Amino acid sequence: MATSGGPVHPDASAPARDALPTGRPPAPPPLPPRPDSAMEPEPEPEPEQEPEPAYEPDPDPEAALEAVQGLTHDMPDSLRLRHRVVEDVLRVNGIGWRSTGRCSDRTIASCTSFENVRWGTIKGLLGFAESSGCEITVTGGTERGHAGGPYSHWNGYKLDIAPTACVDRAIRRYPPAGVRRDGARLYRSSDGALFAREKDHWDITFR
Repeated sequence: MATSGGPVHPDASAPARDALPTGRPPAPPPLPPRPDSAMEPEPEPEPEQEPEPAYEPDPDPEAALEAVQGLTHDMPDSLRLRHRVVEDVLRVNGIGWRSTGRCSDRTIASCTSFENVRWGTIKGLLGFAESSGCEITVTGGTERGHAGGPYSHWNGYKLDIAPTACVDRAIRRYPPAGVRRDGARLYRSSDGALFAREKDHWDITFR
C-alpha cells in the first residue's frame, strides 16, 4: 500500500492511453506513384488542312489526255467522276467553266464543282458542244445552292451553261417541252436532255 503523499505509479499491466482502440479503421497505405509509361500522352493538335486549289494553273497536257482516254462512251452513265478528271476532260474538249468565287468546293454555293458528277452528264454536255459547234462555258455543277430533287445538280444530273447567241439558237432548234413552274421555257433534245432557260443561264438535265 502506498504511503500517503508519495508518488503514484501507474499499473504496468494497464494498456497505455495511445494504444486504446478508437473504433476507426486504419488508414489505407498510400498508392505508389504511376510510372511514366502509364501516363496518357497529351493529344497532338491536328494539322491545318491546305485549301483545295480552284484550278490548275499549268495543266499537264499528257495527264489531261490520259484522263480523257480513260473515259469511253461504253462506260455506264451512272459512273461518278472526280472534279479534276472532269476539268481535264472539258479542257481537252475546248469547254470552259467559271465560278463567282473562283473555287471548286462543292459545299460552297459560289464555287463551281464537278465532284461526283455522272459520266452521263458530262457525255451529254460533250455531245451538245459537238453537235452545236458553239463555245460552251459551264457556270454551275454539283455544288450547293441549287434546287433539290432526285435529278438535281447535287446528285450529278444537271449542269448550267452560259447563254450566247450560238447556244440559244442551237437549243431553240429542239422541240419545245412546255414551261416549268417557275416560268422557264423548256426544250428537249433527241437524246432526252432537257434545257430550261433561266434568268442568266441554261439549266440542263441529263437523264
